[in-house]
Amino acid sequence: MSKKETLADKAKKAGLPVQVVYNRKHAGWSEKKALSVPLRGYKKKEISYKVEPKKVQTSAAKPKKPTVPLPVEKYEAPKSNTFIYLSVVLVILVIFAIMST
Repeated sequence: MSKKETLADKAKKAGLPVQVVYNRKHAGWSEKKALSVPLRGYKKKEISYKVEPKKVQTSAAKPKKPTVPLPVEKYEAPKSNTFIYLSVVLVILVIFAIMST
């Protein structure tokens, strides 16, 4: 009894990743085409990064003094309702003055 060769075995013999062959078959490619078309050759761009070394502070330079944050005063609204009462009284007086004339 001969052993049937799997798609993974065929892909390995063709030198292709198994996932690529499976994706090609799933996309509707024939098995022969999926195994015979080579991979796209992506060229990796070589990017050279230039790393600048950090400048070391020399002892001749003055060290910076630590800054202390200034105290922040929070604004609180007045707790009395005097302003509201006065404005209501003024509105009533204006309405009364308009109606009496």
